[in-house]
Amino acid sequence: MSVAQRSRFEFATAAAVAWVTFPAAWGLSTLLGDDGGGDSLSFLGVLGWVALGSAGLLMLLAIRGFEPPPSRRGLFQIGSAIHALGVVAAFIVFWAVPLWAAIYAIAMALFALSMRSVRSAAIVTAGGMVAGIVSLTVLTALEVGTPDPQYGDYPIAWTTAYTVAALGGALGSIMLRRVGRPAERLAARI
Repeated sequence: MSVAQRSRFEFATAAAVAWVTFPAAWGLSTLLGDDGGGDSLSFLGVLGWVALGSAGLLMLLAIRGFEPPPSRRGLFQIGSAIHALGVVAAFIVFWAVPLWAAIYAIAMALFALSMRSVRSAAIVTAGGMVAGIVSLTVLTALEVGTPDPQYGDYPIAWTTAYTVAALGGALGSIMLRRVGRPAERLAARI
């Protein structure tokens, strides 16, 4: 495995762990009732915030380890810039799942269009982000759970949205880890 492949593999692995960590931290935070779902400076809130920002950054680093075809390099660069905007949004307004999830979904769609090798991972990630936004919208419209007394929103809807979006990111990251692996095994046998 080359250094570039190893770096992609390690970034994608770390991204998958971070994607799983952030909704777990915020879900526990919501269940334990120490804040409105990860939006305070409690240990679990800060852990979730750092994990969310790190997940996006690590996924971007993993994807940047791939080389798009010359004819699609511009599309890849635009996707990278939009994904970086999503990382910034996730660090600043971490609670705003519709914002950063939509930005990540757009970036992933551009990555899917720019490189065949990451297409499946990018589509799964984008789908998870969109599904997270949809789950938030539907569960809020149905008024599932007890509204938060401070903000009036529905913690179950928000926790579900975080979890669904994060699962899409985690699955996409796991898929990125596998890109190029069968070819390496075949080359080792020859």
